[in-house]
Amino acid sequence: MKVVFFLCALLTGCGLAPQRTSISDPEIQSLFSAAEEFPRLQNGFSPLPTDPKTDIRIERGNIGAYDVMLHIYARNSKTIAFRRSDQSYHWIHEQEIFKGPRFYDSPDGRLQEQIVLTYELKPMISGSKKDQLRIDYFGDDSRLSQLTQITLSDAQPILKEWENKK
Repeated sequence: MKVVFFLCALLTGCGLAPQRTSISDPEIQSLFSAAEEFPRLQNGFSPLPTDPKTDIRIERGNIGAYDVMLHIYARNSKTIAFRRSDQSYHWIHEQEIFKGPRFYDSPDGRLQEQIVLTYELKPMISGSKKDQLRIDYFGDDSRLSQLTQITLSDAQPILKEWENKK
């Protein structure tokens, strides 16, 4: 037990665990500017948050796939990864999880349905294909669960339906 506590304290103290930050932090604003390189709305992702109360965490990369990752918890949860070059950061990955209104039974218990959008420039973070939108659905809605490959045109009507139910 002491070893586990020590390791948790060590990881948190070294900055390996995501640290809470503010949307007004100049570094976050710089990363948001870099994130504008990605045409998120055209790819089905929601806009970057503007609410100062948004829960944002920053993680310094330690696996070589990215230098900084933002974890954003708002209406949907989102991760955005960046690679540093020279004196600036460049967007390389984004993933957003949209939760639906229904629940389904899985081997892991009762879970809330979700649509996950992933896009990355390098197939290093999530295993998605380079420069290609990947859409995953977890749930039992037959409109998506029976598709072998989900397109944005398949997912968007359902995302709008979910938005209207909130």
